[in-house]
Amino acid sequence: GLNRHWSFANLFSSVPAAKDEEEEEEESIKKDVDYFALNTARRTSRSKKTVLERFQNKLALNVIGVLQKAEKRLKETERKEESSVGLSLLDDASQDGEEDTYDSANDSETTEELLETLFFNISSKVEKSVATRLQLKRADVYYYELVASYFGLDEHVDTVEKILLPHCVNLWSVELFPAVFALLMHRWVLKHDGQNKKGWLIRLNVLLKGSNQLFWFDTQHRTHRLLSLFCYIRNKLDGNAGIENEKKRADFAHMLCRFYYYYRSSKLERVNEFLSVAHVSLDTFVLETTAHLCAVGENDTLRIHYLQCLTRLNETRGADLEHSLERTTINKLHSTLNAFILPGAPFHPSMPVRNKARETMAVLFPHGQWSRSAINGLFTLLRPNYWLHELGHMLQYFIDTLYSFIPFGRSNPTRN
Repeated sequence: GLNRHWSFANLFSSVPAAKDEEEEEEESIKKDVDYFALNTARRTSRSKKTVLERFQNKLALNVIGVLQKAEKRLKETERKEESSVGLSLLDDASQDGEEDTYDSANDSETTEELLETLFFNISSKVEKSVATRLQLKRADVYYYELVASYFGLDEHVDTVEKILLPHCVNLWSVELFPAVFALLMHRWVLKHDGQNKKGWLIRLNVLLKGSNQLFWFDTQHRTHRLLSLFCYIRNKLDGNAGIENEKKRADFAHMLCRFYYYYRSSKLERVNEFLSVAHVSLDTFVLETTAHLCAVGENDTLRIHYLQCLTRLNETRGADLEHSLERTTINKLHSTLNAFILPGAPFHPSMPVRNKARETMAVLFPHGQWSRSAINGLFTLLRPNYWLHELGHMLQYFIDTLYSFIPFGRSNPTRN
C-alpha cells in the first residue's frame, strides 16, 4: 500500500468525479476549488509563476478536491445511517433499513479510501523526473512538503481559512484525517494560527495527534519520510516563533523527545542543544525516551538502536548520569534496562537486545557491575529453561570484564 498513488509524474492529473454525481453536485464541489484557483491567479498575476509554483497550485487544487469529495461521502453516510435507524423502527420497512445500512457501510469505506489514497500520495517521494523539472534543491523531497509550504505562504492565509478549514472541521471524526491534516497544514497552523483565532486549540490538538501518528508510522516502517515535519516542529519550539500556549508547547516537546533519537541520532546536534530549544529538562527527556523504548514492541532493530543511543546520555552534562538526574528518573531508567537484560517477561528480549542492554547498563551505571552480574546470574538459575542459553554468554561476559581490568587490555568492555 505504500506505493499507491496517482500519476504524479504528469503533474497531478485531476481527480476523476464519481459517475453517479449530478451536474449540480459537481458544480458545488468545484465551487471552492475554482474560487481558490481564481484567488491564487489574482495574487500571482503580476509576476510570472515558476514551474514549481504552478505545480504546487495544481497539487493544492487536487488536494482540496479530494477533501471535498471525502466530506461529501461522509455526509451521505451520516444521512443514510440516520434514515436506516428511523426505518428500522418500522416493522414493515426492515428490509429497506438493511439495504440502507449496507450502502452506508460502503460509503464509509469510500471516505476512508479517499483519505488513505491521499495520505499515501502526499507522503510519497517526488519522482526524479518531476524533481528535475521543478529544479528542486534536494533530491529527497516529498509531496507533502510542497503542499504544506504552499498552504503556509502569507498570500494564502485568508483562502485557507475560508476554503480549506471548513472541510477539515467536518472530517475530524475520520480516523486517518489527523495524519493527513498534520501533513498538509502543519506549516499553516504553526505559522499563522494563534490564540486569537476561533478553533485554534482544536486544530493544535489535531496537529499533535496527527504528528504522533505519523512519527509512529515512520518508526514502524523504518523510514524517515517525516524528518522534515519533525525538524519544522522542533524549530517552532524555539522561542515564541510558533506555539504560543505553554502547555501545548510542552506536549509537542514531550512528543519530540520520544522520537528524538530516531530522527536526530545521525545528526551533529547534541542532546543539550535540543533540550535548550525544546525547553525541557534532562529528566523529562530520559523518561520519554525510556517510555518509547518500552513501547516499540518486539522490534530488535529499534530496541538496539535506542539502547545504543542511550549510551550517549553521559555526554549531556559532562559528568556521571547519576549526578545529573533525579532519583526517580534513575530508578526508572535502571529498572527498564534491567528488564531488557533479563530473559522472559515483560519484554521477552532476544539475545542481541540483552547484550546491548548489558553494554548500555555498564556505560550509564559503571558502579556495581559485579553485583548486578551476580544477581542476574542467580535469577537466571531460577529459570532452568534459559540455562543452556545463558551459560556460554555468562562465561564470555565474565572473561571480558576481567580482561578489561588487565593493563594494556581493552579499555572499554562494551566494545561491539
